Amino acid sequence: MRGLRDGFITLVVFAGLLVGGVFACDAWDASFYSPARGRLISATPVCRLRWITSGRFSSTSESEDMSCDEARRLAPVERASVNEQWDVSYDFLSPVDQARHTGAFRTPDPLYGSLRAGAEIDILVHKSEAGKSRERALLH
Repeated sequence: MRGLRDGFITLVVFAGLLVGGVFACDAWDASFYSPARGRLISATPVCRLRWITSGRFSSTSESEDMSCDEARRLAPVERASVNEQWDVSYDFLSPVDQARHTGAFRTPDPLYGSLRAGAEIDILVHKSEAGKSRERALLH
């Protein structure tokens, strides 16, 4: 019984260290970026078919990117679900060199599809590398 308890305590400590490490890495990485406003160039929907197999072990597989119209047409035939995401491209003014640069990311957030080109979006820009930026979760 004692061995089981010791194993459980070891598992809990290891899981805590792992979770803490993930948060520490994210906070460390975020310290190199500062909030900024980007200007949306385009938000293009991209879809994939997704198959989930269940049984003793479940697994997920996806197709290559395709148009969402094609994915919706094929989904019932292929017995798959449609995974819709958005390829978002934007430009921004870098605080490092005061020049405009472009960036891009892929997101499942459908709010980007309702925005028009030229809309302002929240991004993070690197504090010391001129053309480096990344997605920020919140929209204005």
